[in-house]
Amino acid sequence: MDTRIARALVVAAAALGACKLGPPGHIAHDANKTAKVGQPYEYSPDKMVHMTQTPSDSFWFAPCGDDKASGFDVAREGQVTFTPKEARAYELCVELRTAAGADDTYKFKVTATP
Repeated sequence: MDTRIARALVVAAAALGACKLGPPGHIAHDANKTAKVGQPYEYSPDKMVHMTQTPSDSFWFAPCGDDKASGFDVAREGQVTFTPKEARAYELCVELRTAAGADDTYKFKVTATP
């Protein structure tokens, strides 16, 4: 094997080793599916997004999906805020993002009643 190719392989292997990617995170699919119009929505008892698997690198949460105009929001730390303004089904979405670029998305429906 040519020494230049061998050196390139060693450098590439070292670079890959320096960028170890741990396990990706996974959002628990445990959102409350009901809400009341005009009252703060309780995503979970602690109003936080939970994970079934925590990623090994730094991570944060964000809202996603087509119903962003509804006022649904997710803080970087996972706290959910949302107060439905009308009785209807809302299609909501939470996204987990990591520094390594891995992510997970959880789409769910919440039905708000009067």
